[in-house]
Amino acid sequence: MICSLCSITMQIVISETGADAPVSLKAVKLLAQYLSGGDKESIVGEITAMIEDEYMSQDATVQLMGATILANEGNYVDAMKCCHTGLSLELNAMMVNLLCKTDRPELAEKQAKMMQAVDDDSTIVQLACAWAHMASGGKKIQDASYIYQELGDKYEWTPKLY
Repeated sequence: MICSLCSITMQIVISETGADAPVSLKAVKLLAQYLSGGDKESIVGEITAMIEDEYMSQDATVQLMGATILANEGNYVDAMKCCHTGLSLELNAMMVNLLCKTDRPELAEKQAKMMQAVDDDSTIVQLACAWAHMASGGKKIQDASYIYQELGDKYEWTPKLY
């Protein structure tokens, strides 16, 4: 279920993003339309066309929005194809998330370690490491707990963070 603030934000994105908007904003608009209940089939077709376009597929935001939409459709293979370039930490984090969803914790751990080599202190890297630890289970769950505790102390605990 989408909160009312998110719904309002999505409607603003949809109404304010025109045909002359940059490619990355068009991709964000497609995600907003998808999440707000738009015609899923046509949205998936549009984002797929953007991903397959040689020029547009070089944009990390297009790749991330495409991966998000495809993952929501349950198409994890194509979602991972969007993330494989790893142009940004966000794409790498999405890959970790997808690997966790497809029960590949060993690959998620490997991807998280690659992210740590780039920027160990980044919040998104810390979250990706925690996700990978949770997916691995066993003693790694305690490591994930420490990461979450550290992030909570750093950014102030909120009900949503709990």
